[in-house]
Amino acid sequence: MSHPVILIVVALAAVGALMVFQARRRNRSMGQLRREGFIPDQRWSSSLTVVTEQGTDRFAVVWPGRYQIFRAAQIVNIEVIGQEMESAQHRHKVQIELDDPDHQAIGLATLNRRDRAEKWARELRDWRAAHVADG
Repeated sequence: MSHPVILIVVALAAVGALMVFQARRRNRSMGQLRREGFIPDQRWSSSLTVVTEQGTDRFAVVWPGRYQIFRAAQIVNIEVIGQEMESAQHRHKVQIELDDPDHQAIGLATLNRRDRAEKWARELRDWRAAHVADG
């Protein structure tokens, strides 16, 4: 193999290893959340995971290595954001704005899947509406 090809293969292997490592850290965080009594219900995952708790108004945001629990009433807004990239491609994410000084907004990336972003946003809005009196 030529030198550039070897470098590309090594780079792809490193990216793959990092993705597996981060997924394992996120799974450990989810396990810790469960051990503390959180009963997961609905889930939306990208580089982070948003998971609702069964039968309550609580939801957790799970990052690799940590998590934070919020209440449905802390969700201020949910919107789909599209960003135009090179060669007319678009990236989409679901942005959840929160009433929290440390986490004002979180984003669930769906890459070029606008349909997935719209579905997730709709599901999150419906969940919030079912758990907040003014929703």
